Amino acid sequence: MATLSERFIEIGRGYERKSENYKCPHILGVDIKEKEKPFIVASGDHHSDCGAALISIDELLSDRWKEHIKKANCSDFVEQLRKSVENGEKFPQNIIVEIVNNSLNSK
Repeated sequence: MATLSERFIEIGRGYERKSENYKCPHILGVDIKEKEKPFIVASGDHHSDCGAALISIDELLSDRWKEHIKKANCSDFVEQLRKSVENGEKFPQNIIVEIVNNSLNSK
């Protein structure tokens, strides 16, 4: 199973069945200390292959990562983030702060 480093807080995770014995993880995470590219999209491919990319808010809100966001079960989060950005909230938006605080309080 894929995990994020201690730098990132996981926003969402989903799995896509690749074979009878393997479900590919799709993950979205955030680092609220990073302003330029605060999000990480990560996914597995086969049992030992994985990939990750750091992306900006603009990239996250574009259609480029739409499938990954859907597979990571983060569509609602991205729509709420889009509304926050449209309303002029600066990074980290309240929705992100809430997720990070909930994650830190659950540890």
